[in-house]
Amino acid sequence: MKKLLLVVVLACFLLSCSSLTPGLFATEQAQRLLSSHSAPVAGLLYDRVKDLVFSWGDDGTIRIWDPESGNPRGLLRSGHRPVLKIALHPARTQVAVLEAGEGGLPAALSVWDYELGRQLFTLPVQEQVLCLDYSSQGSYLIYSRADYASMVVLDSRTGRKLNYLNQGFGIVSFFVTSRNENNLMTYQPSGAINYWDFRTGKSLKKLSTSAGLSDVRISPNLRFMIGHNAGGLEVVDLLTGAVTDREMLAGVRELAFSSQGNEIVALRESGGATSLSRFYFNDRTLFRLGLNNELPGTDLCCLAYGNSSIYVADRESALYALRLDGSTELLARNSLLVLDDYAIQGDSMAVSTAERIIVFTSDFLSSQQGRGTTLKQRVFVNPFSAPAGLLFLSGRELLVWKKGDNASQPGRLVVMNRDSGRILRSSKEGTFGTSLVQVERSDYGLITVEKSGRCRILNPDSFTTIFEYDSPGMNRLIAAGEESLIGAKSGLAGLDRSPLLHINRLTGETVSLTDSSLFLYDLLFDSKNRGLYSLGVGRMSGETLLRYRFGEGLEKQRTIFTFRGEDLSADLTADENGRLYTSLGWRSVQVWDRGRLNQLELSLGVPRRLESSGHMIYALNRDSSVTVWDTNSRRILLTFYLFREREPAGGHAWVVLTARGEALASPLGRNYLAAVE
Repeated sequence: MKKLLLVVVLACFLLSCSSLTPGLFATEQAQRLLSSHSAPVAGLLYDRVKDLVFSWGDDGTIRIWDPESGNPRGLLRSGHRPVLKIALHPARTQVAVLEAGEGGLPAALSVWDYELGRQLFTLPVQEQVLCLDYSSQGSYLIYSRADYASMVVLDSRTGRKLNYLNQGFGIVSFFVTSRNENNLMTYQPSGAINYWDFRTGKSLKKLSTSAGLSDVRISPNLRFMIGHNAGGLEVVDLLTGAVTDREMLAGVRELAFSSQGNEIVALRESGGATSLSRFYFNDRTLFRLGLNNELPGTDLCCLAYGNSSIYVADRESALYALRLDGSTELLARNSLLVLDDYAIQGDSMAVSTAERIIVFTSDFLSSQQGRGTTLKQRVFVNPFSAPAGLLFLSGRELLVWKKGDNASQPGRLVVMNRDSGRILRSSKEGTFGTSLVQVERSDYGLITVEKSGRCRILNPDSFTTIFEYDSPGMNRLIAAGEESLIGAKSGLAGLDRSPLLHINRLTGETVSLTDSSLFLYDLLFDSKNRGLYSLGVGRMSGETLLRYRFGEGLEKQRTIFTFRGEDLSADLTADENGRLYTSLGWRSVQVWDRGRLNQLELSLGVPRRLESSGHMIYALNRDSSVTVWDTNSRRILLTFYLFREREPAGGHAWVVLTARGEALASPLGRNYLAAVE
């Protein structure tokens, strides 16, 4: 054990040399971050009218790119759930977004003005959506669902459901409207092509063609459609239903027409590797063409065809342009360093990754206006080589604790010098029998909770046990007064009648506090008013509830905020004035001042872990960025980004974007900035 610690100490010293990383302001133009999605890309779409490339993905964002330079033109966060499909209005800066159902919530269809970042309307969708598109002039937003009455027509401005095509005639997997919006063509998996009068629902013409065509694409002249089945590609004449050409091509996953309609590209998968096949299309027949571009790997997931390039994305969220001159260009990739935890104290911020512990010191973190000029970082080896939690102790000490959901992997505590990375002390082997789910500082000592439900208060200097309590299912324990502890349980266990327990710290006597939640997962004690905040899931509703308990025995309660779904990674914190902040609901940080519920300014990140320091609230976002708000104005001061790329002088590349559009960046961090056009 001592030998292992010695090796870690030496490695920490070697990596702590990256001290001051200089930055330069870029204040002449507002800046955008040049980075791709923080989760897998679900689709690409080229808008030939506006000459823009749209991408969407599992991170809940729609990103807009300049097709030539690759510079970001806009970013829309529709929510926290994966985006499955989008549709672009043919004239307005309007996008329809289909989000996946998740956490007890149905799928959702929302429509946004992507230039203003404003939601126009939203509505739940219960059935699987097969095809989503605007009508040719944009008067209607239409989708087909996996239902006998498949077609749904909405007014594109209001979302009001219209009484068009609501008769049942079977599942529709593809549709397109005529240019004057009077007629609609539908394709059904059975091989039926139907033409309808759009407003009366009268059948105008029926044709039979190949059944089971997937990923149907229609030529820009609306005369032909191409789809694929197990046999390969098929070209269908939409006037007769006749198959005019077939191309044997196994493993086709996605198709894209060129904007001129004279080429089509197929994304294929075979033996776990993906490839592209390109064809010339002369309105009836396909002819194979070569593709001279060097493909960026064999793990492509989606494509679009622009004016002079084929755009592809891989499963690591990198976007590429395959130029028709044979060159291949990287447009953007997700370069953000994945952060597992962070801690704030004064002008210092520590962050953890699976490999590193990084401590920053900056006047950004202590400035009253979110202004700063320098950022100093020290990089140390993570002593666990695994996800770690962080906690600043008194003096120059940083507590690092081993996280993990695997109960068979015991937790550990290590205290490091925040300046040098030197390990000062460590918990002994066998101190913890299972993984740690909580480590928190209190006036009594360090409160720890293990996966097994074993709870303890430890002396932070020696890690000796001051208090111990066992309760299976316990996942949070907090101090609540001189002698009181309050515990939250993840389920009802033993003889406990409630997921909320009051524990006497001196005697261990336990009293159940009445609570109707199925389980509670976060608590925060209001020492000023002797109240208790809790986050939990309702027993019957599947809702996540933020409640406030008060009274002599905390017997009274008030529901402050209800999220219709499960949000088990939400957090609670309070500022120096006693105002409560929560990330419940995924969309924004809510603030409660014991009178009413407000919101902090909406950020582009999805806030999760919250910290309060001075007059600022910090959020570690789901994409590993950090957003900082001023508690008085409730407005964003800055957003901090840390990248995987290492600076030659040491440390990681970083960027700070302020609310005024200014940017401070390390030398390599400047490569991730693009001026707003």
